[in-house]
Amino acid sequence: MKRNISKKSRRGPITKYPIVIAKIEESPHVTTEIKKCSHCGIFHSLTHFHKNKSHSHGLYTACRYCVSKQRRESYKQYNKTREKKIRKEEKTWQEQQTQERSELD
Repeated sequence: MKRNISKKSRRGPITKYPIVIAKIEESPHVTTEIKKCSHCGIFHSLTHFHKNKSHSHGLYTACRYCVSKQRRESYKQYNKTREKKIRKEEKTWQEQQTQERSELD
């Protein structure tokens, strides 16, 4: 009995949006490849993008600056929610301790 097993594409995953990579000729011997950041919309050289093997072109869609900015914001948001949770837990712990001490006296 034969099974139908689909093979993975050698070209990598199929992307929903087209990849914008352009070549700029600075001089007859030097060419620079650039790509558009999906967040800020600015064209950067390929060195301004982190590597990502899961994408077919091997780079993140957002530039390094936008990625670091997004990570900073999510870290701040996480710390705010974590701080609120810790304060709430400390308050309930203090209330429990005062009740236990009053019961002992």
